[in-house]
Formats: sequence, C-alpha cells, structure tokens
Amino acid sequence: MGGKKFDGGGGTYRCRENHLTQRFMASVPEKTRIILLGEPPDTGDELLLYLIQELHISTESSSRIFVLRDIKECLLKLHNGAIAV
Repeated sequence: MGGKKFDGGGGTYRCRENHLTQRFMASVPEKTRIILLGEPPDTGDELLLYLIQELHISTESSSRIFVLRDIKECLLKLHNGAIAV
C-alpha cells in the first residue's frame, strides 16, 4: 500500500495517506484513543478478534454476541474513565 505511485501529479499514495492521517489525528480530542488498521480485516470475526486484542479483553466465550458485549463493556469503561488501555 505505502509508496505506490499514481499518475496525476499527486505524489505517492503513501504521502497522501499520511497527510490524511495527520489531519484526522489533529481533529480528534486528546483523550480519544485511535486504533488504525493497516488494511481492513477479511471478516467481521477478524475485526472482533483484532479489537479484543487491542483492548486487552479476555473473553470467556467465542460466541459473537458475548464478544460484542465484552467489547461494549470495555468501551463504556474507557469512556467513563474507569480503565485505561
């Protein structure tokens, strides 16, 4: 992905991507934690697995509904300042 050139005088894709990322990061509140993905996951289950690992959640179930519940609870605790990741 990074460093690929495209015609049109816009430089490299990576430079444009970095500029957008910097603008985005500058526009969010300081307390906001950003999770950036290098590429989108192939499946929703992969996205959930990635979020669980990023948020350091240990879940007891492999059932999607309980994993979503655990992620929601963690995000609410983060929002309320009860935990730090």
